[in-house]
Amino acid sequence: MVREQAQARIDAAVAAGMSPLVERFRYRWTPACGVPARPGRLEFRPEPDDAVILDVFRRLHQGSLDAHVRRTVAASGLEAAAQNDLIWP
Repeated sequence: MVREQAQARIDAAVAAGMSPLVERFRYRWTPACGVPARPGRLEFRPEPDDAVILDVFRRLHQGSLDAHVRRTVAASGLEAAAQNDLIWP
């Protein structure tokens, strides 16, 4: 039922001349799903240096397929897009 309602809205928007920009999926975890075993491939640790995080954002934004990132980079440049993500709450 939800899918049909969403599709009706999408069809109306397309009929009005709009086109999809991005498609987002929402996943929900519940305790009934359980937690997978940790494979140990990643190490999570705090990084207190914003310059390190800013560098990560710069590298991630280069060649990004995310429509919002691409739009921000095109409009404001790579540095501004990275800074924007650094301060985003």
